[in-house]
Amino acid sequence: NAPSAAPTTSAAASRPTSSPRPPAPQSASPAESGTTPDILAQLRARGDLIQALIDGGRFGEVYVPAFEAKDLALALESEQRRLPLDKRRPFDAAVAALVRSAYLLDAFGDLGNKQQITTAFREFSTAMNTIVSTFTQ
Repeated sequence: NAPSAAPTTSAAASRPTSSPRPPAPQSASPAESGTTPDILAQLRARGDLIQALIDGGRFGEVYVPAFEAKDLALALESEQRRLPLDKRRPFDAAVAALVRSAYLLDAFGDLGNKQQITTAFREFSTAMNTIVSTFTQ
């Protein structure tokens, strides 16, 4: 007689299961060799994807486009020298806010708290819109 398997009592076993995280993007940076308009379009696309994931309740998946958007925003920092001086400070603040909100989206997505993730996405969207308008106006 083979001994029967003992029931698992670890905390990990009692957690609700969720779908595994999607694989990390293949390229080192989604902004590689992109022009400023291309990077801005990619940034908007990541924002749209995050919104769709939140609307679909797929909170655990928002981290991929959030971190890609962070990388895109940071890639635009090299273009800052082209901006008039009066736009540089708001741009810097918006990049910092987008980076911060990307990390919050990841953390709150893991927690599954819709209110917190919605608040973090509001900050993300405001920052993204400021970044985009800085280069398009």
